[in-house]
Amino acid sequence: MGLRSNNLKFPISINLHTIETPQGTKLLSSISNLTERFQKDLALRRLSGTLDRTNKMAGVGGWDIDLKTKEIFFTEETYRIYGLALNSKVSMEQLLDNYTQESQISLNSAIEQAINQHKDWDLELPFITKSGKFIWVRTIGTIECEENKAKRIVATLQDISERKFYVEELSRSNLELHNFAYVASHDLKSPLRGIDQLATWLEEDLKGVLQEEDTKHLRLMRVRISRMEQLLDDLLTYSRAGNKGALKHEVNLNSVVTNVFDLCNVTQAFVLHIDGTLPTFTTESIPLEQVFRNLINNAIKHSDKSNGEIRVSATHENSRYIFRVKDDGPGIPPEHDERIFTMFQTLRPRDEVEGSGMGLAIVRKIVTTFGGEITLEKSTGRGASFVFTWPME
Repeated sequence: MGLRSNNLKFPISINLHTIETPQGTKLLSSISNLTERFQKDLALRRLSGTLDRTNKMAGVGGWDIDLKTKEIFFTEETYRIYGLALNSKVSMEQLLDNYTQESQISLNSAIEQAINQHKDWDLELPFITKSGKFIWVRTIGTIECEENKAKRIVATLQDISERKFYVEELSRSNLELHNFAYVASHDLKSPLRGIDQLATWLEEDLKGVLQEEDTKHLRLMRVRISRMEQLLDDLLTYSRAGNKGALKHEVNLNSVVTNVFDLCNVTQAFVLHIDGTLPTFTTESIPLEQVFRNLINNAIKHSDKSNGEIRVSATHENSRYIFRVKDDGPGIPPEHDERIFTMFQTLRPRDEVEGSGMGLAIVRKIVTTFGGEITLEKSTGRGASFVFTWPME
């Protein structure tokens, strides 16, 4: 090791030779600075050692470009991903050659920004291997500098074709489910309305002729038709629940919860208590409002009394709000804690309480889509208390 004037150590190589001269035997010394070679060896060891040893099973490779010599080093896994012969020499042009035209533009731009602006990159690009196989690769690159000058580019490489395939399949499947729910909600409601209209006409035309039992059956049929329409509406709502990307704006939850309660409290027999002050923050308001509407409506609909109280409160921890919606109704037995969040589940016969059994399933889907959780608090007495979290940002 050598020592600079600023006391920084650096690696050196010293070669000594004796030579005979007319003035006698002399000592010839040549001293080389090995800093650059050591840095290159370090980069090669980092790529070939760390990546090949720890990430090979995950299909992660890497490459290293010396910007001065233009020399490129590939790890073993990189050769496999690119479909190249092991240890074959590769130029910068060859590195980009098999990427699609759009990918070449993106990667070239990323490399230029890395060199000129010292910016890292994280790209997912389509690629065609030497054997003609179409794959997707993810490359993450970083720049190494010396005295604020770009000296080396180091990048990781991963074959993400399988993940891309499943993401695309999931998107296609979700689209098909959404289309099915839309068709079911709209096309199936038309014949249901027709049946309901016929039942109404029968009830009107045969008034005074029908037995009391027949009239009861007709009305029960119309109730069940109405329930079927509600179920179709809820299926469509569930398919859309949790869709992100709506316009975000500042939401005053005191106003939102009060307005939601007024809409649900049709008979004006229930009382709302807001403990403290609910937060005002920026979020996608429609999904959050839908969660409160379903929870408050559930509390009113499933009450075993003609009146009651609903309490709403909020706290916060670790960049998330914790909301609690509590009622004074009959409560929910502990054995049904998870069942209530499942689609089409009701704890009482549908002829007693109207509903599709999808309200809480919709609530859970919305909350989890936005990164939160919802649970039913354990309780031994009356009332049910639902607790859910929502990100502050």
